[in-house]
Amino acid sequence: MARWIGPDHDHIGAVLAAAEAWRDRCFLADGSLFGEENLWTPDNIQEFKHHFIDNPVGGKVEGGFFDKLEEQLKVASSQVKQLAAEAVWFLYLFPHARPETKRNHIKRVWGWSGSSLPDDSEHLNDQALMGVGHPGPGYMTGLYEELKLLLNMLEIWRSEPRKSKLMAEDTPWQFVAWLDGIDKAERRPMRHIILYFLFP
Repeated sequence: MARWIGPDHDHIGAVLAAAEAWRDRCFLADGSLFGEENLWTPDNIQEFKHHFIDNPVGGKVEGGFFDKLEEQLKVASSQVKQLAAEAVWFLYLFPHARPETKRNHIKRVWGWSGSSLPDDSEHLNDQALMGVGHPGPGYMTGLYEELKLLLNMLEIWRSEPRKSKLMAEDTPWQFVAWLDGIDKAERRPMRHIILYFLFP
């Protein structure tokens, strides 16, 4: 997986700034990228996992990833639906693709909570959503596995007693070893995306 730099790469600063905001508000804290509520909490992550990983819909629902995700989250809390939208935002942060398409999907998922995202969020503009690389041909068709790894990682991270040490000492190598201890992490592009955005 290689970083992509096109003829105009001024947007990369905006992407990395967005990733830094996610790291500080959502990964290192329990906050939200788009609101004031605490969305990335252990309880919300566990509920999201329950509806998403423990509730496979498979061929029961026609359509693609988002149609199935909507069915899985139908009875989830509004906070979990908003968490799902922010997780989709993170899934989309790295790959170079049309910002408008990404934005529409993120807003669609957030809309399941009964509210709408603000149009003026700096983390939803074209610069932030332009992407910085091509994670491989299977990434966009394998969003289920990428999101599964992200949620499994977050659940373990929330109960990790060595957070400060992993983020401050011998970085990123201790964190790399910790991440690679999660089942199947080394096989997924999400592993590299997490490392790139936490330690650019």
